[in-house]
Amino acid sequence: MLLPALAGAKIKAQRVSCMNQMRQLGFGFPMFSSDHNGTLPPAGWASGSDTAASFQISWDSYLNQYIGATPLLRFASWGSI
Repeated sequence: MLLPALAGAKIKAQRVSCMNQMRQLGFGFPMFSSDHNGTLPPAGWASGSDTAASFQISWDSYLNQYIGATPLLRFASWGSI
């Protein structure tokens, strides 16, 4: 009988965690923008030649110093929200 209740509590905890991380991102973008003359962090960057470019998504790396997050934000799966 407790398993459905525990599953529901786990899903609710994932939602709260995801919403908190989204809230932190909502604070991080304006703080970054304020410190960088109104610009937003780049979506990604490439290094190397055109034939052997190395791409990395990096906006989260720029925001980590503002929101104190780990390098990879962990969101609950969108299907459970």
